[in-house]
Amino acid sequence: MGRRQGDGTIVAAAKLMECPDTSAERLEQIPPRPGQDSTIIADVEMSQSSWLVAGMLRGIERQPRKKLEPSAERLLGVLHRWRDEAVRAGQKIKRIALAFEAGRDDFWLARWLWARGVEAHVIHPSNLAVSREHH
Repeated sequence: MGRRQGDGTIVAAAKLMECPDTSAERLEQIPPRPGQDSTIIADVEMSQSSWLVAGMLRGIERQPRKKLEPSAERLLGVLHRWRDEAVRAGQKIKRIALAFEAGRDDFWLARWLWARGVEAHVIHPSNLAVSREHH
């Protein structure tokens, strides 16, 4: 935010805001965007030795995470298991959306998943928001 002075100079102004409540109970009260409550959102972090897949399922108390051997079939199996868990909890799942960083197992995996009904998004590493601080 800023304001313009009479001579055309823009002066920066800051407005302090309180941090919103992000407790699990509060997040459950936020109405979902259209289609979000019927979507499983997942992310895969890949290495040559293992894949770590994490998901968000509305209406499921836990946020699932699973370490797998690098296998497209196992990844699909985990996503389908989470879908079935959400359905048992009363959710109507219409969509599974998955994202992962471009790399060794990128576009062939995305095409393979799309052919099996999973919306796969390959993201260029420079588009990922990560901390650049040295530890």
